[in-house]
Formats: sequence, C-alpha cells, structure tokens
Amino acid sequence: MQKVLGLIKKNFPEAAETVKWGNITYLLNGKNFVWVLFYKNHIDFGFFIGAKLKSRLLEGTGINLRHIKIGNKEDIDEKEFERLLKEAVKLI
Repeated sequence: MQKVLGLIKKNFPEAAETVKWGNITYLLNGKNFVWVLFYKNHIDFGFFIGAKLKSRLLEGTGINLRHIKIGNKEDIDEKEFERLLKEAVKLI
C-alpha cells in the first residue's frame, strides 16, 4: 500500500490527499485524480477518468471509472503506474 501511495507522492507531490466516500482520494487542482480503496485481500487503485486511459491493468466497465486490483506489492508495475498517473494528469 505504501508503495502505491509513494508513487503518487513521488510523481505529484502537489496532489492533495483527502478522504471521500470513506476512501483515500487524491485531488489535483481541486479535481478528483485517483483513489485507493481497501478490501480484506486486495487494494483497488482507481482513476476517476480511467475510461480514457489504455492499459492491460485497468478493470471496470463504468462510464468514467477504472481501477487496478492489487493483491500484493509484486502486482505493482511501477513503470505502468507512473505512465498511467502522468497520462491521467494530462486529461484532468
């Protein structure tokens, strides 16, 4: 979990961390950016504009939202996460 949050803070130190809907949510320029949702056996790392992003890691079928299911830290492809974060910033 710390690895995921560290990627956000490393790449976007200006992102504001808050809690919305009971989840850790990051904002950029006052706009929803990404969220982290905790389950018993995994974490969902989500993008509010995920439907506009392309990645084999993204799951979901909503109008805008997409997430990455993380079971353990080996599931974290740092280069792909950073690419997605940077692409998402360009779109918000």
